Amino acid sequence: MNDYIKSWLKTRNLSLVWLGRAAGVDGSYLCAILNGRRKAGLATLARLETAMGLPQGTLVLMRMKERTDA
Repeated sequence: MNDYIKSWLKTRNLSLVWLGRAAGVDGSYLCAILNGRRKAGLATLARLETAMGLPQGTLVLMRMKERTDA
């Protein structure tokens, strides 16, 4: 999921700051999530999905798949 978000930002030439603002998520918290130091809650994932224009549940499903693959 973290790599997907990073790739999504890169292909759109958008910054982490942009995503944080668009999603209403603190930039340092978002950075910690993407670097694996923190885990995003369901509400945060929903905000990110909305800001990214993703269908609801997309990031949640990615996170669940990562957990089962680990």
